[in-house]
Amino acid sequence: MTARRRDDRTGYSDASSQAEDVDNCEQLDRQDPIVALLRTCRDRASEVIHAGQTLDAVIATVHPDHYRAARVDVSEFATSGANALSVFAATHEELDEFVDDFANRHPPNGAAERAVLESRRAEKHRALMADAAAITEGRNRAGLPEYLERYEARMAEWIAAARVVARTQPTTLQGCGLMAEFVHERLIADGHFDRDLVASAAKNLSTALAVIAFGKPPLLHS
Repeated sequence: MTARRRDDRTGYSDASSQAEDVDNCEQLDRQDPIVALLRTCRDRASEVIHAGQTLDAVIATVHPDHYRAARVDVSEFATSGANALSVFAATHEELDEFVDDFANRHPPNGAAERAVLESRRAEKHRALMADAAAITEGRNRAGLPEYLERYEARMAEWIAAARVVARTQPTTLQGCGLMAEFVHERLIADGHFDRDLVASAAKNLSTALAVIAFGKPPLLHS
């Protein structure tokens, strides 16, 4: 075999070498279905990266106050003293718990005090709703929900493609090599999948190697 000098831009220095490489890839595609599946998986991964970069750019335009959970200050119900740290409730249920706990510790003296306490409770509920509405409006104005949905959709497509690869048995040594790289770099190093899926991919890979080398699956080979 004649050695070929690599080129930084194309991979090989001459067009005939590139054509030969394409022919080899097409031939491998016909011999081993894992190659096309891995190519699809790679394309989906590229789409995830692009969607993630776009999402990051959108997030950068969102005001910090709009990139947090809604909350309301309930320090008056949870603490006492001028130097006390601020305490926040993130849900209406949590807010009610703070107010109820305060009422148990400091029972209202008569209907008037009870009315004041309930009025403060209602004000805090309205403040929490207003904060949530402001956050939603800010995110919508920046287009964050739309771009987040796109990113999640691209990620779901990549995961689906990767699962198909992990559950497919290669039929050639070249395919086994490509799948081994995939298992290491995508299923283990990146940490996207659970142990069972990694085990499934490893099993298919070991079975493929045994069939190629010995003509039998591992469990049938003595």
